[in-house]
Amino acid sequence: MPGSLPSIGEASTEADVPNAESRASADRDSIVEERIGGAITGDARPVGTATAEHYVWGGSCDGWHLLRSPGLSVIQERMPPGTEEARHRHGTSRQLFYVLDGELEMEVEGAVHTLAAGQALEVAPGAAHQARNASAADAHFLVVSQPPAHGDRQPAAQDAGSVEAHPSAGRADG
Repeated sequence: MPGSLPSIGEASTEADVPNAESRASADRDSIVEERIGGAITGDARPVGTATAEHYVWGGSCDGWHLLRSPGLSVIQERMPPGTEEARHRHGTSRQLFYVLDGELEMEVEGAVHTLAAGQALEVAPGAAHQARNASAADAHFLVVSQPPAHGDRQPAAQDAGSVEAHPSAGRADG
C-alpha cells in the first residue's frame, strides 16, 4: 500500500519514509549535543592520565581532568596511604566515587563506607562527606560530578569521634 511503512525485514524506499536519513542524522546530532552540553566538536579522542590536565591537591594527591564540560565532570584521582581530603559538602553537585584500584574510605553524614576496586558510592547534594585512604597502598578512583563541583564546595564540620581532616587537603574539583 503506497505511503505505508514496510514490515520488519522489508526494504523501504524514499517514498515509504520521507527524509528517513535526514531524520536519523538529526536524531543522532540531538543525542550527541545533549550528551556533551551543546558543543558538538567532532573531536572524539581517547584521554587518560598521560594526556589529561593534571593537578596536585593536599600536598601529595593527584587528579586528572578526564572530562570537563558545563554539565559533567569526570576526574581520576590518586591518594597515597594516610591521606584525606577536608570534610565538605556540595550545594547542587551529585557525586559518584568509583574505586579503580586499592581501597577508599568514604565518610558520608557520619557513616563510614570502605570501598574496594569495582565498588562505587553516590553522594547526594548537601551530604557532608570526606574521602580517606586508610590503607597501606595507593587508592585510584574516579569522581564523577553532575553538575561539576568546582565552585560548589562548602566546609562541613567534623562529626564527633571522626578523624580530624587536614585543612590543606581540599580537592581541586571544588
